[in-house]
Amino acid sequence: MLLTEDAGIPKLERLLSVDNLYDPGNIEVLHHVNQALKAHILFHRDVDYMVKDGEVVIVDEFTGRLMPGGDGPMVFTRRWRRRKGSRSRTENQTLRTITFQNYFRMFDKLAGMTGTADTEAAEFQQIYKLAVTIVRRTRR
Repeated sequence: MLLTEDAGIPKLERLLSVDNLYDPGNIEVLHHVNQALKAHILFHRDVDYMVKDGEVVIVDEFTGRLMPGGDGPMVFTRRWRRRKGSRSRTENQTLRTITFQNYFRMFDKLAGMTGTADTEAAEFQQIYKLAVTIVRRTRR
């Protein structure tokens, strides 16, 4: 979703009093504009987010569960949150991320139980250096 070249960009440049919205000095403004545009067009109240106890709470698109304190795949601007009835809050900034594979590699010992590990035995060996042992169920 982008602003159109013939109407959207020139109109926004006039509103913001900038010569070129895509100038490197305006990159942060452009980012906020794009985020606001996505929030306005793509996100619907009580479907993609809810306002609960004065806070905007994202609804996880895969599970349908509420994600309190999280912004999901998109960070909403403070202005957008206020418009939706949410209290102002400090911005979050991700400093580091880690994959599950690398997180689990931090531990000396790993154990688990699943009915599907045998089909992924090669991956467990390659990534975690773990062997998969099949324990047959007992029959009475």
